[in-house]
Amino acid sequence: MRLEKLKGNIFEVSLALNFDYIGKGHGTKMLKKTLKIFLKKRNLAIVSKVKKNNHNSLNCFKKNNFFKVKYNSRIFNYVKNHNNYLFFKYIDN
Repeated sequence: MRLEKLKGNIFEVSLALNFDYIGKGHGTKMLKKTLKIFLKKRNLAIVSKVKKNNHNSLNCFKKNNFFKVKYNSRIFNYVKNHNNYLFFKYIDN
């Protein structure tokens, strides 16, 4: 799990799992716990980019209240081949 400060109060979250743990819910649990700890008493924006063909990651972010947003180079810095990605923002419910 990695959180990288992009600008101001905007952080990009990304995660990587060993192949043996993919598709078993571990990423969803890790992301949920990280968000709970990181966002506690903070006013931060959490964003992520996911390759369009990475269905496990797409599901993981959607299960954790991330919603698709349009690519914005001011938020995500410059993303080479940004058409290959979907971009998400965490929405606290």
